[in-house]
Amino acid sequence: MSAARDRNLLGICLGFFCFDYYWYLLVTWLPDYLVTVRHLTMMKAGIYASLPYLVFGVSEPIGGWIADFLIRLGWDETRTRKGIVTVAFLTGLCLIPAARVASANDAILLVIGGSLVGLSTGNLLVILQSCSPPEEIGLWTGLYNFVGNVAGILAPLVTGFLIKATGSYTPAFVLAAVAIAAGQFSFWLIVGPLPSQRKSNPGG
Repeated sequence: MSAARDRNLLGICLGFFCFDYYWYLLVTWLPDYLVTVRHLTMMKAGIYASLPYLVFGVSEPIGGWIADFLIRLGWDETRTRKGIVTVAFLTGLCLIPAARVASANDAILLVIGGSLVGLSTGNLLVILQSCSPPEEIGLWTGLYNFVGNVAGILAPLVTGFLIKATGSYTPAFVLAAVAIAAGQFSFWLIVGPLPSQRKSNPGG
């Protein structure tokens, strides 16, 4: 692979690592947080924990649709897709006040806001596919998912360690929020411009 391709792969994988670290913390620890810290019953915790996951799932196609719509209007593809990734990743900062507010309802609303990171997912995949050489797209996708799963292994382990060491969820939440907020820089500073995916087609 060329140096530019290596650089793009590194940036994409680093950004996705930060994304998956954040998301796997919520997937694995949110129900316990609602029960042990916010003192919800198991039934309520199950219901309220499902809401962030629902918002995440719904926002996935919406983020891709917004980018496609803006690009059709003539917006620059690189800036549009990276910009949506940035906005989505920054919503992860909602996890910091979620750990500190007094009200359980406010905490849940902030976690739901932090689940808008799902807006990035469609664009993350497009960035991956745009930058990968056609003959290596399987390899790139495999490495991308491997790195994401490494984050999925580390997130619950590190979170558990921090909770045990500090007696609080706050350090773990802050770490995950800062990680995903910082992850957007890899797309701007490491990943280069996206190659055009659209050829001139007078009939289309």
